[in-house]
Amino acid sequence: MLERKINELRARPKEHRVAVAAGIAIGAGALLFVLWAFFFTTQVLNGGSDTTRTHSGEFQNSFGELYGDVEYRFKELRANIEESLGELQSDVEEGDSSVE
Repeated sequence: MLERKINELRARPKEHRVAVAAGIAIGAGALLFVLWAFFFTTQVLNGGSDTTRTHSGEFQNSFGELYGDVEYRFKELRANIEESLGELQSDVEEGDSSVE
């Protein structure tokens, strides 16, 4: 049945095919918007979802661990860069010609 409709559309002029495609796209977009609006308003009216409230502490803990790991790696990287720059600066001050 769907193949038959597609074949019928192929036989029509390009303007008609474009109009049908645009109508389907607009209809799908409108349906998604209506569904989003419905779920968004019900969630707002209920004061947020239960999953947000029950898992928010869990999310904050995992985020804190991730942030701590990133912060540690950043400090480690910064210390390595400062050490390398210090060595480079001392080599330049000594007039070491091997530094290029």
